[in-house]
Order: sequence, then C-alpha cells, then structure tokens
Amino acid sequence: MSDVRGACDLLAEVHESSKREFASERAATWTVSCPLEVSPRLAHDTEGTIAAAKRLFGEVDRPNVMIKIPATKEGLPAIRRRSWRGHQCHVTLIFSVERYNDVITAWRDGITDAYSAVTKSEVLPVSLVFVSRVDVAVDALLPEVTPGRGTTANAQAAAAYELYRVAFERRRSLNCWSRAPSAASPWLPPRQRTRATADLLYVDELVADETVNTMPEQDPGRCA
Repeated sequence: MSDVRGACDLLAEVHESSKREFASERAATWTVSCPLEVSPRLAHDTEGTIAAAKRLFGEVDRPNVMIKIPATKEGLPAIRRRSWRGHQCHVTLIFSVERYNDVITAWRDGITDAYSAVTKSEVLPVSLVFVSRVDVAVDALLPEVTPGRGTTANAQAAAAYELYRVAFERRRSLNCWSRAPSAASPWLPPRQRTRATADLLYVDELVADETVNTMPEQDPGRCA
C-alpha cells in the first residue's frame, strides 16, 4: 500500500494536468497512472472482487489509483459495478475480441447506471489486451512450416482496436496492448526470425493513437 500511495503521489501533478487537458478537450484521454490488482484468487468470485476493489480503493485513498480487475465472466459485473461507483478500472486478462467487447459493454452499462451521479467523461477504463501469449497458444497447435505462425496475436489486436474505434466514437477511453514477458515465446519460426524482427514484432504493428504498449526488459543489453 505504501508503494502504491507513493507512486500515486509522485504522479499526482501529471494526473491533474492531464485531467485539465481532457476537460478542455485538448486531449482525448487522461492519465490515472497507478494500478493496484485485486487478488487473482478472486478471479471467479464476483462479490469478492467487488468487495476487494472497494477495500483497496479506500485503503489507498488517492484519486489517481486504478483498481485492476480480471476480464473473467465473473469479473464483468465487478467492472460494471465499479464504473457505476465512478471509480477507474484497469481491466486485465483480455485474450479475445469477444471478451473485449464484453468489457466495453460492462463499462457502458456501468456508466448508464451512474449517469445521474457522474458524467461519461469522468470514468475512463484501461483495457489490457494480451498479445504475444495468443501466439504462444496458437502456434503450439500449428505445424512448424505454417506461414501464419506468429501472426495471430497482432491480427487479433488490430481487430480489437477497430472495435475500440467504433465503440468509442469520441475516443474517451484508453486502450492498452501488452506484450507478455516470455523470452521463450515463439514469435516467428527460427528460419524467419531476426533479432530486429523479433524485438519489434509486437511493437511496430501495434502503433496507434490512444494506446500504450508495455515492453518488459527481457535482456537489458538489447534494449534501445
């Protein structure tokens, strides 16, 4: 808790200035900054997730904390409830376009529930769409010589982004791509892989407005 509060305090000025830019419509998004995750043991417990999210939000007691909720079926009602309460949600563990659409629906329903209390511009979700782990799972099912190996994840991420653009016409949300920190990920067949291609496979093809791409340092010597 101390670490999260400290991070929130450190980024408080960025948070406030970002909100002002958003309110004046000079920016399409604003920065909440610091996420804190509910216990993964609650991933299939709706009421437990709701209670944990409320408790964590209260204990941190900072406006720029974002409670991280998994996009399991049981997590969707929690996303709706927290949006209804006017709190920010950092939705994680999204592995399909269909589930991403479910997350958008849960957020919109929560905003509709809370319309009399908060405005749509005050509650912005971050949706964490996992990318490389999809290729890890799909490529394991494909023959080594299949041309499509290493392409499924980016194609799915692009489809999710198109859904985002359609769903948020005014672009009042922030969407995140995530590259899984797995050095063993079979991004491309060995005969096609080059160092530059492997390093940027989940970067170059996912550059887009209003997105964030996380890139863990697997090997500090290779990071530019």
